[in-house]
Amino acid sequence: MMNGKKNFGSAMCIILIVFTIFSCGFGRSNHVGIQTENDIWETFSTATWKITKFKKEGISQQQYYTYYIFYFSSNNQIAVKEGSNNYSGRWQIETSENEDDSPKADVDFSMAFQPNDKLSELAASWQIVERSESKMVLNKVSDSGKEIDSLVFEKR
Repeated sequence: MMNGKKNFGSAMCIILIVFTIFSCGFGRSNHVGIQTENDIWETFSTATWKITKFKKEGISQQQYYTYYIFYFSSNNQIAVKEGSNNYSGRWQIETSENEDDSPKADVDFSMAFQPNDKLSELAASWQIVERSESKMVLNKVSDSGKEIDSLVFEKR
């Protein structure tokens, strides 16, 4: 009888450990989770960045942005250089707690450029899904609503 209680107790411990591991996000490496806007501001505004992936409507667009260098200043300005061409825009970070957002409290990264500018393709409110000191992964629902657009910035 004592052996049965011991096995039941061991099984419950294993179930509890497995539940804890999965509920803590095991397998979701580098997910943004709970971060402050200041963490993200500091990451973005302290370096120059390049686009290493841009997928829109399921089609890679990254090749069009290979030579663009981005600087996100602390006053919400974006300075972009591509060869001898210079562009400017605005950026901001917002935290939202919408019912349909995942995770519940997410951090959005918004960019705006001139309408006829090639960079206007990037203008949107993107959800930050991964952040490290050298990489930011942004996603949004595509314009058609059928795909997830993805934009990845990496430090130069």
